[in-house]
Amino acid sequence: MDKKPKKTPSARKPYTFKRVSENLYKVTETGGYYALVKRGGKQIRRSLKTTDKALAKRRLAELKQKASKLRTGKEHACITFEKYSERWIKAKEASLKSQTIRRMKDCLKGIRPYLGNNLIRNITYQDCERWLIGRGKELKASAYRQERQLMIGVLKAAERDGIILDNPATQLPNKKMPKIEIHVPTHEQFRLLIKQMRQADSRGIHGAYLVELLAYSGMRLNEATNLMWSEIDLDRDCFTVTGGEYGTKN
Repeated sequence: MDKKPKKTPSARKPYTFKRVSENLYKVTETGGYYALVKRGGKQIRRSLKTTDKALAKRRLAELKQKASKLRTGKEHACITFEKYSERWIKAKEASLKSQTIRRMKDCLKGIRPYLGNNLIRNITYQDCERWLIGRGKELKASAYRQERQLMIGVLKAAERDGIILDNPATQLPNKKMPKIEIHVPTHEQFRLLIKQMRQADSRGIHGAYLVELLAYSGMRLNEATNLMWSEIDLDRDCFTVTGGEYGTKN
């Protein structure tokens, strides 16, 4: 029995663009409007996402205003994502803690293989999506959110500096943080825990003191281990939490 040849889908017909006015075009088949703007030798084409001519003209005016702010100098045209990110992080060092800066640099290492060598001005959502597919799905929610936020922050600065028209990273989906169920021991359970720690060995005795300090003060581990005698006021029964070299989170 002869097999019937499979029908192949017909090739999609190209759209026909009709010039309506300066920089404004209409798609004959759908009635939608497109903008075509040139800036510094670069052609910018955008769907205005409407079939209403008046609305299309307003959106075109907004697009032209944004495009007029794009810088055309060689310095901005040739800078890569990696170089611009390093400069952006360097500028943040004056206002952020060193621990936060280190975390940003770690995030940049994860993004670098996907966007590092790309020119900032040429980055599209498809480039950001390569990170999403190649790395994003493997990251835990907290690490994913940090790298995504770094990408958005860098490209937002590039948008502010007139290097790109829009920030494509904002379209990346966020990842929900898993809900962690916290089991708080009762006072009796906590006292029993401390007692067992002290009965272990000499290290357990010191560890028990630290656990009690954390529990009754509400300090974070880094804050407690960096507490100095000079920060303790025995006369007033209080102490000052500074967090040591890296400071406190809040």
